[in-house]
Amino acid sequence: MHSHSIGVYSVNRDFFDVYLMVGLGLLGFFLNRFGFGVAPAVIGLILGNVAETNLRRGLQVFDGDWTPFFTRPVSVALLLLAVVFLVMSLRSSWKSAPSS
Repeated sequence: MHSHSIGVYSVNRDFFDVYLMVGLGLLGFFLNRFGFGVAPAVIGLILGNVAETNLRRGLQVFDGDWTPFFTRPVSVALLLLAVVFLVMSLRSSWKSAPSS
């Protein structure tokens, strides 16, 4: 760990980067400890910026009105698919959980 912190510090010469490394390392440890996958976290970090940018763009197009996100056919279909996949995922995890 010592050599990693020296490398992180040497990039920008800022201790914030070292603190960020330690914090994200702890976050990764606890996510791994409690069974969360690394892949969804990485996908969320990558796609989160894209989703935020496009949400902001959509709100600018519709003058800050949220209703088109829930009334347009494509938006409704994507929201329904997201809900279906979420319910299926939760249902499979409930079925596979050991009952006490």
